[in-house]
Amino acid sequence: MRLHRLAVTAFGPFAEPQEIDFDALSGAGIFLLHGPTGAGKTSVLDAVCYALYGSVPGPRQAPGTSLRSDHASAGTPTEVTLELTAGGRRLEITRRPEQERPKKRGTGTTKDKAQSRLREHTGGGWEPLSRSHQEIGEEIEQLLGMSREQFCQVVLLPQGEFAKFLRADEAARGRLLGRLFDTRRFAAVEALLAERRRAAEAKVRAGDEKVLHTAQRLAQAAGDSADLRAWPLPGHQPGDPGLADAIRAWAAVARCSARERLDVAEYALAAVESRHHSARRAAEDARELDRLQRRHAETVRRAALLAEAEPERERVRDLLDRARRGALVAPALELRGAASAAHLAAAHAEAATRAELPTQLKEAGTEQLAAVEQRLREDLGALGAAHRAEQRSSEIGRERADLERESRAAEEQHQESAEWLERWEATRTALQERVDAAQQAATLAEQLAGRLEPARMHLNAARRRDELAADADRAEAELLTLREDSAAARERWLELKEARLRGIAAELAEALVAGEACTVCGSAEHPAPARPAPGHVDRAAEDAAHGLFERAEQARAAVERRLAAAREARAEAAAAAGDATTAELLALTSDLSARHAAAHAAAAGLHSAREQLARAEREHATRSSERQGAETRAAARASRREALGREQAALEAELTLVRDGAPTVAARARTLEDRVRMVSSAAGALRRAEGTAARLKEADDQLADAAFKAGFDTIEAAADAVLPEYERTALQHRLDAWQTEEALLADRRGETGAAEAAALPPAEPERAEAYAARAAARLRTAGSAADAARERCRELDRLSRQAEQELRALGPLREAYDRVARLAGLTAGTSADNERKMRLEAYVLAARLEQVAAAATVRLLRMSGGRYTLVHSDARAGGRGRSGLGLHVVDAWTGSERDTATLSGGETFFASLALALGLADVVTDEAGGMRLDTLFIDEGFGSLDDQALDEVLDVLDSLRERDRSVGIVSHVADLRTRVQAQLEIVKQRGGSVVRHRTAALTD
Repeated sequence: MRLHRLAVTAFGPFAEPQEIDFDALSGAGIFLLHGPTGAGKTSVLDAVCYALYGSVPGPRQAPGTSLRSDHASAGTPTEVTLELTAGGRRLEITRRPEQERPKKRGTGTTKDKAQSRLREHTGGGWEPLSRSHQEIGEEIEQLLGMSREQFCQVVLLPQGEFAKFLRADEAARGRLLGRLFDTRRFAAVEALLAERRRAAEAKVRAGDEKVLHTAQRLAQAAGDSADLRAWPLPGHQPGDPGLADAIRAWAAVARCSARERLDVAEYALAAVESRHHSARRAAEDARELDRLQRRHAETVRRAALLAEAEPERERVRDLLDRARRGALVAPALELRGAASAAHLAAAHAEAATRAELPTQLKEAGTEQLAAVEQRLREDLGALGAAHRAEQRSSEIGRERADLERESRAAEEQHQESAEWLERWEATRTALQERVDAAQQAATLAEQLAGRLEPARMHLNAARRRDELAADADRAEAELLTLREDSAAARERWLELKEARLRGIAAELAEALVAGEACTVCGSAEHPAPARPAPGHVDRAAEDAAHGLFERAEQARAAVERRLAAAREARAEAAAAAGDATTAELLALTSDLSARHAAAHAAAAGLHSAREQLARAEREHATRSSERQGAETRAAARASRREALGREQAALEAELTLVRDGAPTVAARARTLEDRVRMVSSAAGALRRAEGTAARLKEADDQLADAAFKAGFDTIEAAADAVLPEYERTALQHRLDAWQTEEALLADRRGETGAAEAAALPPAEPERAEAYAARAAARLRTAGSAADAARERCRELDRLSRQAEQELRALGPLREAYDRVARLAGLTAGTSADNERKMRLEAYVLAARLEQVAAAATVRLLRMSGGRYTLVHSDARAGGRGRSGLGLHVVDAWTGSERDTATLSGGETFFASLALALGLADVVTDEAGGMRLDTLFIDEGFGSLDDQALDEVLDVLDSLRERDRSVGIVSHVADLRTRVQAQLEIVKQRGGSVVRHRTAALTD
């Protein structure tokens, strides 16, 4: 991979577009990237990483951190473009992060989504490949063969992190190497084996629990038939290898004991069944003898009772005979009674109706009453026409009243319309004046609105101008104070720095160790090390003073930016406000607002005034036309009233004759209807009385004939003999019961068994039943015992088969668990077979670390003059610690091997730089041999003396043998005279800028 060109806009500290030509810088093999603190040296590396992977390294990609430059104008978008060659392909990547921009319409901002673009240069120019973030990321990672973390470690060599790597413990080294070499698959293997071990262990324990549960059910099924002293629990627990044999042996003993008890229970059941059969047969014989003896005694008792009831039987037979003959006369008796009752009712009704008749009709017969009724009905029919005439007279009265009301209402309406029409001219003139006034107010409101809005804009601008002027004054005062504070802080820092340089010898002497070479003179003897003078200034004090100075400078720069922005905004506001003062503009705006509000309020009634005028004109036309129609309708009503009066007078004369003194025709009709109903009722009652008398005489004749035929001398004797149906039925039932009882007793006297049983001693069935019940209880007990023993044998056989099946199924599970547990313990470093307790991932990383140490040693030997060699150590850690990732340095001068944490500052830089370059070579080979033609080394050169610096630069210059270019990021001033190609980052108020320089080399 080789970088060609980088272009950034509004990115980090770079506000304006900046372009870096890596091809020009790479010509010398080594180029220097320098500039003051905060200028943006690291931002160049961030831009390269962002263009490739869409994010910046490590902590600089924290949530809430924006990549956009604070110095850039709002309309300038943040954009990074990188041109590079990877895998033999010339590519261009352009990325824009998610960012806010001003809205194209209106005020405020809107958010643009992140954008990416990938192009490839072919023979015909640039060809677009993709605009998808995911596709571009996958394409770049495939071409480079490394992730973002690997790229930041291999291409952007962070010396500070590798110095920490040298001094770190094995766990920290493991985490860094794991990120670089992506050993997650080996950690995944460890986790997979551990998970499989837990799963297999769970299956084995579940199988053991299942077997133990079955064994417990065996014990429950065996009950007291087995020897619990041989029970395998709780002596055996889940996971015990001897559990299977113990359960099998105990189950066999339990089954044999259960079968023995079953044989004993079956023998006892057979003996009890025989005794129960004999007792049951004896109880049945006793019950039969008792039944026969009680039957014989009952027969004797009932025969005596039947003999005593013989007189009553004769009386019942006579009653039934008379009742049968009386039943033949009963219909005639009922008919005669009904005729007599009907005749009495008709006679009473006749007397009641005759009492209501007039005196001349009280003795009238049927024909006379019918003639009177006919005459009354004819008079009633003649009243129909009179009723209709009466209704018409009432209708005429109502119509005349309605006409009178209409006349009064029309007169009132006519009077009101006449008064309104007299006021019409004055009303129309007033309404027209309102319309004209509202129209003039609307015109004035439009004119004032056109002047009011500019006046308000000028007033807002004047207020903003005054506020910004006050802000600028406060900022100027604050800036003056901060400049004085910054100057004082700088002077204090320079004083402390000078004082520290005067006592630097004592500070270096504090780091001397007896028997070890001095980092200044190289001597192992230190006869007179310098001692700190009173008031000696150490590095911490100098750094604190320098930090105070930098914070003061940052505060001063921030206030300067705020002051410039306030002055610029004040000038814009002053141009918008004009020359008038805020008070003048406020008075003008208030006057225009008041006048505009008054005119607008007056104009608001224009529509209402026009509507009122239109309604008044419509009402005038309506009232004028209605006045003419009212006069015509009044004449018609007067003619109608006269005609109705004549018609009503004629009808009333005719109705006076018909009513015959009644108030109304209806009252006359009701009187006639009452007379017709009274005469009709009397005639009907007379006809019914005559008919019932004839039917009563006929019924008497029929009754006398029926009594004679039934054998009765008189009608009264026949009536006494009649009995109700229920009494005859009851007598018949009593007679039938006596006959049935007589037949039953005759049958029983013919039985021989009952008489023979009566001659024997009394039976005792209760005693025999009690003995049989005791025998049945003993039989049930013996049967239950046999059934329980039989069921116990079946359950023990079933559970034994189930336990055997479960034990066979548990065998393969236990073998699988043993195999997986051995593998999991070996890969996790907990197995006794793993002597160094190295996890699988640590083992792989140890091999990679050994390769890195070998590659780093090649350059470390050259930079240290052949003194130091890096070696990998897999010595076992003390205590319970893991091993495999140790890193030592071998000193060729002393022949000793020691930990890398004992190296001095310059030696640590040698080792960390060699380690970083070696790691880059190994990771490159790991990524499939992808060529990395551009590298960056970030800081660390300040700890080297001139000779060591030359040796380091020689090593870096040797990288050109592999056609590489190396960019050094450093503050060291000597490098500016030693490295020809330079890229300077210049920090300015409006944002940093990039400058390409070529320095003259010094010897």
